Amino acid sequence: MTAGVVIGLLYLAPALLLAALLLGGRYPGERVLARPLRRRPSARRRPVRRPLPRPPRRTTPRGGLLIAAGLAGRGPPHGRLP
Repeated sequence: MTAGVVIGLLYLAPALLLAALLLGGRYPGERVLARPLRRRPSARRRPVRRPLPRPPRRTTPRGGLLIAAGLAGRGPPHGRLP
């Protein structure tokens, strides 16, 4: 065997070992992942929060609309179109 093949097998060794375990029906780390789930107490139900009612919409102009309303003048009369 050449050195390149040996190095390639050393890189593939962890993947091949994991594949062999999975094909054999063993799942590494399964107990470690399941342990915190067994210790957790049953979840308590939180009361449902209802959204607060929205305040009524303001009818007075504010911001840019206030400036536009202040600068607006009367438009041309409808009868005098050129």
